Amino acid sequence: MNPYTDHTTEPEDFALQATIAPREDPTEITLCITAEKGTAVKVDGAFLTMHEHASGTCVGAMVYRFTDEDTKIFKIKALNQHRKKEIEAAATCRVSSPALKFIDYSEAANSKNIVITGVVKDVHDRMPRLEVNGETLNVSTYTGAWEHKVVLNDEVTKLNFVATNKFGRATVVPKIIRLVLDAPVVEVDPLPINAGETSLLLTGAVRDKNDPSPTLTVNGTKVHVSNFSGKWKHEIELEDGLNFIDMVATNSFGKSTTETRAIQFGVSTPVLTVTEIILNKLKRTATISGTVKDQTDKQPVVKINGDVVSVSTFSGNWEKEVILYEATNTFNIVATNKLGKSATVTKFVDAQF
Repeated sequence: MNPYTDHTTEPEDFALQATIAPREDPTEITLCITAEKGTAVKVDGAFLTMHEHASGTCVGAMVYRFTDEDTKIFKIKALNQHRKKEIEAAATCRVSSPALKFIDYSEAANSKNIVITGVVKDVHDRMPRLEVNGETLNVSTYTGAWEHKVVLNDEVTKLNFVATNKFGRATVVPKIIRLVLDAPVVEVDPLPINAGETSLLLTGAVRDKNDPSPTLTVNGTKVHVSNFSGKWKHEIELEDGLNFIDMVATNSFGKSTTETRAIQFGVSTPVLTVTEIILNKLKRTATISGTVKDQTDKQPVVKINGDVVSVSTFSGNWEKEVILYEATNTFNIVATNKLGKSATVTKFVDAQF
């Protein structure tokens, strides 16, 4: 579309015509005057050089440059012999601003590192300048494509895109990006519903696309997480009954995820067996021996009438020599594990010396 308009007053008594032609530079136009042969022409008081043609006409042209968007009225005076004529021609300058298009852009981002892409084009300038918050971006000369990498450190980031052509016409597009970060992902390897031992090894991994080093706690205790794989492991001690395990992962942005597991642990009592009692009448003693086993404790404590008995760590065998009195001797044998569960066996020994 021609950005200029022109107007020519109809000639009175000899041919005089003004036409306006656009130029490549939208701030410039060419004013062309055509008149009868031998006509002298002034434009806005200044003589215009006219060139005669064999067709019996003369033609003159001048270039006018606008300093701003405006409408210029040219006053044209012509003299042919004793004939005078005046006409006017109007030209209007309209320079468009660059067209700025966004291709990859979203007002909400779930990652602090994003890339915004787009295209900037201008009908009058093959290389318009594009700036974002004062930073000049590289724009393809051929396609007008551009990209801008942004690190979002705030919850709301304001970006001001300004595309300017060589004529100073600018397109301003403000953008707002809201950072909506995801919380870490806590992975927990499969666990039994029921545990048969007091110690339980927990393993898993923590993933976070915005934080390479999220923190992890298990029931309030900080656990080491590998910076490379995100894997972790932690051993806990179970209590009798239902145990709840809370694993909380938190990233550097304060976002956290909690995974909870429930483990049932039933504490069994020791298995206490008295295998034999051997009397020694000469010494007036008896040797009581037996075994003790426990699922949750490798070293349960065995006592006979309150006295601690030595127990083999490997076999669980035990024995103790006790003093006999001439009467019925009562021996209470108690085995207790580390969780407080106990088993009792009572034996009676009649001694007559």
